[in-house]
Amino acid sequence: MRSQLRADASPFLGLALVAEKLPEAKDALHALSDWRLNVLMQKFGYAVSWAICATLSEHYGEDGNAKVWPLVENILGRTLKLPDERKLISGAFRRSCQKLGLASDGFDRSVQAFQVHAGVSRSQLHHLARVFIAQERSIGLPEQDDIVMLNRWEDDALHFLDAGVHVLQRPILMDHSAWMASAYVDWRRDRNALLETSSYLKHFGRVAV
Repeated sequence: MRSQLRADASPFLGLALVAEKLPEAKDALHALSDWRLNVLMQKFGYAVSWAICATLSEHYGEDGNAKVWPLVENILGRTLKLPDERKLISGAFRRSCQKLGLASDGFDRSVQAFQVHAGVSRSQLHHLARVFIAQERSIGLPEQDDIVMLNRWEDDALHFLDAGVHVLQRPILMDHSAWMASAYVDWRRDRNALLETSSYLKHFGRVAV
């Protein structure tokens, strides 16, 4: 897992591997659903951490569902009935993040760490596209080669979010590389720029129209 994180890749763990790998990962984790949870997390901590984030990236917010743990249970193929089981997963997730050099502390709830490293879910990309469009209309596009200004442009765009839309703010504010804003600028300069990228960015380009 760690060896597949490229320097130029998305900063979000959920997008570290292509989404097409998620069904395969789900089948593998379901096949291991009879393993003790602590053994699973010790042996496959990186893979489980990615699978959790990738699942949230793909499915969080679908049909208006804002719950996180049912999605985690679904990808793992097991019901997490005890609080200690959730704590075990959260602790292993934080350790994986630490080893990968990702933020792992300072979250009010464990699910916030999952959401930050999942990135903006597909179901909420239209909200992000909308605020970027509003920000562009307000002050224009940022310069991509000035990472400080690009990141400030991205963060300030969140002021245009509709009331009640909060979850997508976390990954955007935690991403100092302004990866999503850079993708938006690419798209605005060339509507075909995202066609050769990941299915995630292709979707972002579609909802930004």
